[in-house]
Amino acid sequence: MTYASFMSQFKPIPSLGLHKAQQWLEPWNRKPIMRKKELLTSDRDAVIRSSPESIPAQEELLELIMQECDQMKMHITPKGPLELASLMVIEDLCIMLPIDGTYQLVAAAVFSPSNWKLAEKFKQNIAEIHQKVPGFDEDMTKKVDHVFRGLAPDRILERYNWSIYTNPTLYQPEKLPGKEFYLRIERQTIRKLERSKGIVFTIGVHVDPLKDVVKDDHMGPQLKQAINDLPQEVLDYKEMNYSYKE
Repeated sequence: MTYASFMSQFKPIPSLGLHKAQQWLEPWNRKPIMRKKELLTSDRDAVIRSSPESIPAQEELLELIMQECDQMKMHITPKGPLELASLMVIEDLCIMLPIDGTYQLVAAAVFSPSNWKLAEKFKQNIAEIHQKVPGFDEDMTKKVDHVFRGLAPDRILERYNWSIYTNPTLYQPEKLPGKEFYLRIERQTIRKLERSKGIVFTIGVHVDPLKDVVKDDHMGPQLKQAINDLPQEVLDYKEMNYSYKE
């Protein structure tokens, strides 16, 4: 198992579930970087978007990443600071800036979307991005905005999101068919950019065969109960209209 073993509990959906991150970026791995390069070559417009006003935030993000990561040979010429930053880490990167009183998604490099398309979310604010998420109401939007505005640049927060997929492929703007079940976990970190006041999301996606997770004495019962307890509206939203039974 990968990140399944690091989850303390399967929280309700939606849930902020924020806590202080022990680390910002995950250990570098060549395989995810090669996958990113392939997607940039084959379908660049689907995986990376940026707006002119986001350039200072992109440059600030790149500076932070370069402080923590060694540069590696790219084999392709990155088109801008966000693309370069995305090829130095295994995570996806999203930048939100406060515009007209609300945070908007102004730049993103997303190589492992979990049933959503970057083109549809780009330039949307918090409420618009989550408008189809059950329970993500005005109160939840205000909580997120409060966290963004009050976050200190030296404090990095972390949260997890989870779902069940039938295909282990990481790049899934739409769910792909499959015959086996997989636990798909997103590790998300949230960090404030000091100069630009932007918010950076890193999203690392990890996939485990469900049959392996349920064998774990701690994780198995917890996950099975969580799946069976999900409200119907959440099952519909996540396209998880099944329950796990022995």
